[in-house]
Order: sequence, then C-alpha cells, then structure tokens
Amino acid sequence: MNYEKYGVIKNTDYISSQILAFPMSEIYNFGINYEDIIYLGHSRIYKIPVFIDFNILINKHVVALGMTGSGKTHFLKNLILKCSIYQKNSFLIFDWSGEYVELSDYLNSDILNANNFSINLIDLYNIPSFEFIMKSVLNNIAQMNSDEGNIVYESILKFINKGIDLDIQILINYFNSLSKFIIADKLILLSRYNLFDKDSKINLNKLLSGKLCVDLSGFDESTKTQISKLFLILIKGLVYSLDIKTSKTCYIIFDEAWKYINGNSFLKDLFREGRKYGIGLMIATQLTSDVSNEILSNAASIFVFRLHNDDYNLLKSYNITSINNYELSISKLKRGSCFVSLSLLNGGFKHLFIDKIDSFEFSYYKIVVGDNTIKVSKSKFKTIIDKYISSNGYVFSFVNEQENIDLSAFIKTLSLNGVKRYIIITILRELGIDDYSITVAYEGIKKNYLE
Repeated sequence: MNYEKYGVIKNTDYISSQILAFPMSEIYNFGINYEDIIYLGHSRIYKIPVFIDFNILINKHVVALGMTGSGKTHFLKNLILKCSIYQKNSFLIFDWSGEYVELSDYLNSDILNANNFSINLIDLYNIPSFEFIMKSVLNNIAQMNSDEGNIVYESILKFINKGIDLDIQILINYFNSLSKFIIADKLILLSRYNLFDKDSKINLNKLLSGKLCVDLSGFDESTKTQISKLFLILIKGLVYSLDIKTSKTCYIIFDEAWKYINGNSFLKDLFREGRKYGIGLMIATQLTSDVSNEILSNAASIFVFRLHNDDYNLLKSYNITSINNYELSISKLKRGSCFVSLSLLNGGFKHLFIDKIDSFEFSYYKIVVGDNTIKVSKSKFKTIIDKYISSNGYVFSFVNEQENIDLSAFIKTLSLNGVKRYIIITILRELGIDDYSITVAYEGIKKNYLE
C-alpha cells in the first residue's frame, strides 16, 4: 500500500491536546502500604480488587448500614477477622444475639456469657479512674443517688484499706447492720452481675488490649442493656484514665447498635476522639435513624448496604454529598454489595461500589477421638501450641500432613519430642478436649511412649 498519498500529520501535539482524557470510574485500591491494607472484595464495574488502609483515613471508625440479610454482619465479621489475624489488633465485641461467638472462639478470644459472667471491679483499685468507675456503677447500675453512691464508695475504700477480701454480700450485710436497708436493697441489684467476684473471668486492666466477646444472647433485654451500660462505664474510665495511646488499635464492635447507642454521649465522644486513644468503633445497624448525623460525620468509613427507601431519604437529609451523588445506584444494591464512602487524612474522599464483600471460611483442624471429631480453629491451635512449646515446627508438620488428626497419635508425637505429660494435658484441655477423651486417647498409646 502506498502510504504517501495519505500525507504526514505533523501537528500531533495539537491533536492530542484536543482529546479529552477521562479518569477511571473506579480506583484500584484505597491504600498505599500493602503491609497494612485489608482486602474487602471486588469493585462492581471492572471487578478490581478493593483494599482499605485505615492508616490513611481520618480515623478507624466504621459504620455499616443495611437491612436484615443485606450482608452488613458478614462484612463486619470479615473485617474483625482480618484486623485481628493480619494486624494483631485487639477487639471488644458487644454481641447482642450470639452471632459473633463462633468467630470469637476461632480467634481464641475470651467469651463472657450468661453462664460465666463474673468480673471484679476491685481489680481496678489502683487505676486513677477507680472512683469514677465505682460511683458510675453505683449510680447507673444500682440506681443510687449521689449521696448513697458516695456512702457506699467510702465504705468500699475502708474495706479495701483494712485488707478485707470484699464481695457484694459483705457490703449488703454491712449496710443491713447499719439499718440502711434502702442501700442494701440497691446493692442486691449488683449481685446479679457478679461485679465483686474474686474468680473474675476477665482481666479488666487489659480490657482494651486483649480479645473479648461479651455474649449477651443469654440475658433478658433489660440485663443486656445494663451490662452494655456497665462496659461503657469501664471503657470510659480506662480510656480517659490510662490515656491509652498505641500503634495497635482496639476495635469496639456494636452490632444492632441501636439497642444501646441512642442517648449515650460517651459513644459520641469516642467517635470524635477515639483515634488518639487507639480506639476504633465498628457500628452495624439496620436503620439509618439509629445513628445520628454527628456519628456519621465522624466516621471515616461508611458502608451502605441495601436499605429501605425511608433510610435512603434520611441519608440524603444528612447532606452526605457522596450519598446524593450515587443515589440511584445505591437504591439498586443487591445482597452482599455496598457503597463505600471514605474520608482521608489529606482532606479528600474516596467513593466506590463493592460488588460482593469477600467471603471467608473458618479454617479448622479436625481431631479424632474414637467416634467423635473435635474441631479446633487453626488460629486457636497455633496460639495454644506457641504458648507451651517453643520449638514446635514438628507439631505443625504433623497436623498439616493429615486431614483428620488421631488424638492418640498426636499425644505420641508430643511425648516423643520431649513434651511432659502435664503440659500435654494442659494443651489438650485448652484446645477444648474433655478429660474423658484425653483418657481414652492415652489408653490407645503403648505405655513406653508416655514418659
């Protein structure tokens, strides 16, 4: 072909300047540092992987809005799982319906429920906010007035200073002996919460640096509210008294948050100031009306799942510009998809639709004892093995080689590698294996393997 007749275009700079370059309608990720980012799912248009980096956001607060079955709880579980495993962050979950118990067990966290609910407020005696915490509990949980609360608080100090091992019954008997029957009756209200139990199930001093799920599902509605109120008092006292600042974050999770978020000024304070104390709040709720405009405006990450029309209208009235700009698309969200609005440290915003939140599966080891199979999360298994056995490569080589782990063979492997019998039994008990199963497993091993 003779190209000469077409001529040569020499003014290409001019032509290129006339061609409009459109930015991509979707961004590749929300993060910069790939060691800190968390994978969320794929974008709606191009199916591009979407990541989030909390370090470039104005805070680590998350609000997830969506009707029942829209995918918000699945999303929150996914986020907790990854923040805990990949970033080693702490969490405190308020679990209204028992939906987070399996996840918490998988992450080897403490679980406080109706069967084992006991804490000891006296454990906090040496922290600066002990007075605030005690008086707040007496005023808000025991329904005492200021004078009554002051009298009880001073009495508690006297008992502690005398070295008396205080419990709630001692206090009740003391005030009955003084004929202060009204105070004694109000103290009875505290007895149902085991707030002076010497056998406390949690370390209150590490409330914001560990892993705890407060499973409220076994309590009646009134008790759920009171326990939630109690823990908010504890959190407030610990946060402001200990001046917590850490490179790691403690995420405080409220699902069905409307049950106890309305009217609590402290939660609003945490939304405003939580970042400097190393606190990230994760709120999931069904109705937009459950969270105020103030809370939404102080949350760097807003995830909007499928909502009722009235809730979309309320979001618009909150003047969240990103919601208004994407109104039509948001109203057509399918289950598991969501609209994301992020507020960045540099003053900018990122908006995107996620087609499907990443799915996740718990990974377990299956330990066989006779005809029974016991499932132990790999996360929990690793935590316990690391706790008791320093050089443990052989342990994971053994368990990873088989789909079903015979308990007798597992015990034999530990024994042959020098692990003492009492340590083995301790490990098995912490893995959730009962003593009968342990006995049966030992009976299946030749005696010369045991010592």
